[in-house]
Amino acid sequence: MFKSGCLPIIMTIVVFSSCTVQRANRIVYETPAANVPNLTQKGDAKVTGYFSLNGVEDGIGEYNPQQVGVNSTGYDVQAAYAITDNWTVLGGYSQKYLTQLYKYDTNLYRPNYLPPGSVSTTAFNGFDSSVIKYQTSVFQLGAGYNLPLNQRKTITFSWYAGFDFGKLTMNDAGLDSAKKAYTRYYSVKTVKPWLQAAFNFGNSTKPVSLSIGGRLSVLGYGNPNTNYSYQEFDYFYFDRLNSQSFLLLEPWINAQAMLPGVKWLRLDGQICLSNNLGAHTPKTSTINGSIGLTANLTNFLGRSKKQR
Repeated sequence: MFKSGCLPIIMTIVVFSSCTVQRANRIVYETPAANVPNLTQKGDAKVTGYFSLNGVEDGIGEYNPQQVGVNSTGYDVQAAYAITDNWTVLGGYSQKYLTQLYKYDTNLYRPNYLPPGSVSTTAFNGFDSSVIKYQTSVFQLGAGYNLPLNQRKTITFSWYAGFDFGKLTMNDAGLDSAKKAYTRYYSVKTVKPWLQAAFNFGNSTKPVSLSIGGRLSVLGYGNPNTNYSYQEFDYFYFDRLNSQSFLLLEPWINAQAMLPGVKWLRLDGQICLSNNLGAHTPKTSTINGSIGLTANLTNFLGRSKKQR
């Protein structure tokens, strides 16, 4: 039998577990499409344009029933040039737009009861409903090496390194807990050094090509410009952006197919996953799906090429 002294402890555990305070989230990173040059001869050049969609953790459904909608779109423009048969330089620009709708549940996000010892300014959310609009702009620069694994250069292993420089802005508007209108903004610059490696099957001269690889990066944030209050800043975990970096592992698969009768133009599709290996707050996107076209400028301009 349990001793009577155990009863208060058991009751405390039950009360605390039934009064867990959840926090609403803000999204601080959207996954860009991977730049996949796969160029095997000096003078080769390509330009790619993607339309992209991002998936975000804690979407609609049982995992977060009060986040009533997320809409994410964007585009990526990429370029690459082979300065030798093996070395390639690359660059790109990514623009993402995301809208997040919240209707905060009183018991989960704005609890009437706070466990003893809770810091109310941290646990308490003063918003009733929100519409958050995000915009992310990123410039990319990098270079890397392409190693042929067979004589025809149809199977290669490539690795690249580079930096992304970007800016995140969000505009947050809605009703506070007193049903009065509010507006907030948040803007911050980002930097992300990265390493990327891939196995490539086929190349720009073949009807179909496939690349499987991944990107490891460290995402850091500068000093923000914001009018969130100190309590709100802490509630949404923005304070963590100033004290730590995100370690991201982003595996991807890319497939290209030459359009019939147009040898210089290829249909290009890609799926890129994003795994935040560090802290999971604030939130980051988990998947990027992209579809677009890749133009081989060497073929388009009719420049002479060696026989492969």
